Amino acid sequence: MVAKGQALSHPCAVRSWKTQTFIAGLRCHGLSAPWVVNAPMNGRFFETWIETQFAPTLSPGDVVILDNVAFHKSQRAEELV
Repeated sequence: MVAKGQALSHPCAVRSWKTQTFIAGLRCHGLSAPWVVNAPMNGRFFETWIETQFAPTLSPGDVVILDNVAFHKSQRAEELV
């Protein structure tokens, strides 16, 4: 047990962390097209997810909302949706 104000020490390798990204569509009835990438998300991964996983789940009249991250502004992703 660590007392208040003491540093926590753990034998894990601090510099061995890798990034995993989880992306999915959120619908009122659950998640759509969940996907995990063993890397940080970028435009290429995002467009691949849209094309192969997400776009096939869309129906006419569906609304897709994206935030302001740079890879969401991809012309290719917009065309696929």
